[in-house]
Amino acid sequence: MKGLVQVRRRSIDATIASLDSQDEDERYRAVCALGGASDLRSSDALVRSLADPCLLVRAAACASLAKLDPPHAAPAVGTLLSDPNHAVRAAAARALGTLRAGFSLGPLVRALSDESEVVRSSAASAIGESRRRAGARALRGCLRDPYEVVRSMAAWALGRLLDRDSVPALLRATSDDDPCVRLEAGWALLQMGRQEGRDTLRALLKSGACPDFLSPEQFRRDVRSALRGWPRRRW
Repeated sequence: MKGLVQVRRRSIDATIASLDSQDEDERYRAVCALGGASDLRSSDALVRSLADPCLLVRAAACASLAKLDPPHAAPAVGTLLSDPNHAVRAAAARALGTLRAGFSLGPLVRALSDESEVVRSSAASAIGESRRRAGARALRGCLRDPYEVVRSMAAWALGRLLDRDSVPALLRATSDDDPCVRLEAGWALLQMGRQEGRDTLRALLKSGACPDFLSPEQFRRDVRSALRGWPRRRW
């Protein structure tokens, strides 16, 4: 057993050393590998990688830290919500939805106003994952976002929060032009015991409405699972 521990330590040391490589692909692979190593040295190395010049490495470091959830990661990941690249900002937002230690809702609420709809939808999803009802008011504002991906994610997140003050906004969202928004709003209302949610989902099945990026069969399966009240995970 002692020999296996020594081999593991050497492997982690070698992986951490790869973070100093001039090869971006090697650094990226190392960051991804460290996400599976529950070792404090891995967490410290990943936090340093949040400042890597390669955007793929920075985004991967966020994802790996989310897997490990070390106590010091959330504030460091939160700084990447100001990264110049929207994909990195979105990765940081998603990670903050998983990180628990040192978590602060404020940065995610501010990210709901990001110029990128990808970041806004990721922030909405992360707030839903956090189950922090303090974010509900900001999410209600996202139900009026010009992008349907943000509106649908906000509706889903409100369903996760079970915020009954959001019922009027969700009821309005059941008339949204986009079927995905109506689906998530109906599911959210159903989580709160509202018959309007069930009515919305049944109406979706009857209408045959379907978003462009899903097959009609897949969308009907999604609606049926929502009618059963099954948990829905969105990223």
